Amino acid sequence: MSYQEVQRFSSLGWVWLVILPIAGLIWYSAYQQLIAGQPVGTRSAPDLMLIIYWFAFGIAMPLLFLGGGMRTEVRANGLHLHALPFPFCSKYIDYNAIQTYEARKYRPLRDFDGWGIRFGLGGKAYTVSGNQGVQIVFKDGRRLLIGSQHPDQLVDAINRYKT
Repeated sequence: MSYQEVQRFSSLGWVWLVILPIAGLIWYSAYQQLIAGQPVGTRSAPDLMLIIYWFAFGIAMPLLFLGGGMRTEVRANGLHLHALPFPFCSKYIDYNAIQTYEARKYRPLRDFDGWGIRFGLGGKAYTVSGNQGVQIVFKDGRRLLIGSQHPDQLVDAINRYKT
């Protein structure tokens, strides 16, 4: 492998401003209703539903943003993109399918409605944070933007195998 970059969601500080209050409210509600025996609100959720919410929004969502992100690898056989921590959200790109590629800046909210695995007018995007990446145009006309904090290094690594 000639190049690897790992980007994490934790760099999106504003996301934590949303996640932490939600997680805190869920933890408080779960404690009040399940441990202290005090139903929360006038129409409290059933205990099973509260347990599901607690696991999804109080545990899983914060862990996803702590451990989540994207790993980009440039190998001899092609590009490998991995959405962390989901092994089934991987993408392999054969160099022979690529027509052109270049480092570029983009506007995450305007071009793709944010970060993540996204679709927009400019094609598909695999991004985690920032506003830089490598734009790939495939021989069949499809477009893919790979977010990167070091797009010039990513282009150099692709050049080693593509040419």
